[in-house]
Amino acid sequence: LGFRCGFLGLLHMDVFRLRLQQEHHAEIIITSPTVPYQARMKKKAEELATVSNPSLFPDPSEVQEFLEPFILATIIVPS
Repeated sequence: LGFRCGFLGLLHMDVFRLRLQQEHHAEIIITSPTVPYQARMKKKAEELATVSNPSLFPDPSEVQEFLEPFILATIIVPS
């Protein structure tokens, strides 16, 4: 049994991991994100480069903007 979640940054991820280990004795597996980002490059603004591996991110000085996926969701829980 497991779940996936995203973090605001490495510090947020580390605090979350430590609390789960200390308070619930949970074994945590941490993997690299697999969310595809799109980059609009300065030289070819009409083209979007899709990046799904963090090690392949282009140099930020060559990027006009990064686009990331987002959703609008409604979460329904029992009251």
